[in-house]
Amino acid sequence: MLYLPFTGNFADSSGNNNPTVGVGGASLGADQNGTPSSALDGGGNGQRVVVTNNGSIKFDSAYTVSLNVMLRSFQRSSFFDMVKDATGDGWVFGVGTDVGNTNVINFNTVDTTGNCSTTVQPSNSQLLHSKTPIQPYTWYNIVSVFYKGVSKIYINGQLDASLTTTNNHVPVCMSSNLTVGGWWSGDPTSINGKLDEVRLYNRALNMSEISKLAQGFPAQVSSTVADLRRGLMLYLPFNGSLADSSGNNNPVQKVGGGGLTYDEHGYANSAYNSTGGAALLVTNNGSIKFDTAYTVSLSVMMRTSQLQIFMSMVDFATGHSPIFNLGTNVQGANNFKFATNDVTEACGTWGDPTAPQQVRDTTSFIPQVESWYNIVCIYHRGTGSVYVNGQLVGTSTSTGTLAKFCSDAQVVIGGWWSVDPESLDGKIDNVRMYNRVLIPEEIAMLATHYQPTSNSIRQTISH
Repeated sequence: MLYLPFTGNFADSSGNNNPTVGVGGASLGADQNGTPSSALDGGGNGQRVVVTNNGSIKFDSAYTVSLNVMLRSFQRSSFFDMVKDATGDGWVFGVGTDVGNTNVINFNTVDTTGNCSTTVQPSNSQLLHSKTPIQPYTWYNIVSVFYKGVSKIYINGQLDASLTTTNNHVPVCMSSNLTVGGWWSGDPTSINGKLDEVRLYNRALNMSEISKLAQGFPAQVSSTVADLRRGLMLYLPFNGSLADSSGNNNPVQKVGGGGLTYDEHGYANSAYNSTGGAALLVTNNGSIKFDTAYTVSLSVMMRTSQLQIFMSMVDFATGHSPIFNLGTNVQGANNFKFATNDVTEACGTWGDPTAPQQVRDTTSFIPQVESWYNIVCIYHRGTGSVYVNGQLVGTSTSTGTLAKFCSDAQVVIGGWWSVDPESLDGKIDNVRMYNRVLIPEEIAMLATHYQPTSNSIRQTISH
């Protein structure tokens, strides 16, 4: 009856051509595969897509809802509802999260006492909660099925919860809207996250069909919050080689001198070493892509307090298309800096370092030479945050909300660009890039072997 793939627009692709409109500043972002403008992206501030039923959406004793969802934060939020957007009347069904159960999926179908001209509150007797809690910044396929009084929730193709009631029919209100990403205008409860591949059927899907919708999603839903493999685009552990160990196999090339040396624990050939005039270039093979959020993490030791860049993303040959850089700020000041560009800065140019949509975080933390630090830098919707040894040391907010991304930019380790390299004089280890915001538990995991905001690593180290 309805299919919203969000491939560049909000249109219904079911063949029924139900009219759709974005509300509250609804916009498209990258989907779970990193494809731009391919998922509904909401910030939890009323953004949603409202569908008008042109008469093709009708059902009685059975229906199925399927969607892909990723939440950035847990709050009362509606993924997909049938209700009049203007008044809240004529509520038919809803899928989302609710007060007190914000990290489990709720599926509710109105019983036969529902009235299309009044606001009907969800009934606890009809409300089904998933048993498995979902995790932030993780994509899930959710399928909710109603068939003659039996409601079921499937997560990633696996039956997670079911409920049997005496309600064998659904009182469909033909004048009600279908709302994706929220409930109704008076109480939008919109999501802070993304939705994709929204489907509505006038029947109960079978297991074969449910499994097909869940292809590409892990069958075993993890209950572990922290997962440093999730969203990993690049990983350079320098364990005997310069290779990318993220599984994406982005090519890595040496420029100038530099090579492998002893890491912070004394292990040979386990860190990248540069004495200036050298860098590593990582060519993006298409696996490195992001829009509203990304995270950079690395361990670093400087031999001198000169101006130097630890990691950046830029066209190394020309200096064009700068996306971010992480290093020390200015000669003598020596404090850590994380600078990013917004999507409004055009690719193929040097960019404007004073533009208001930039995030330039010159943190107050001043590192000491010959000391190792773990640094985690996070960009999320215009805000940059810097963590040193697991502790937040600085934040900065710009006027922009989308990160700049240019396909011609390389990831540069130990420098900036060829004419103005600002090369590292020191060592770098365990370089990581994620297409999401790391949660506090993950930031703590990366800083496990470092004293909080100190100038030395822990004495007892294990791998």
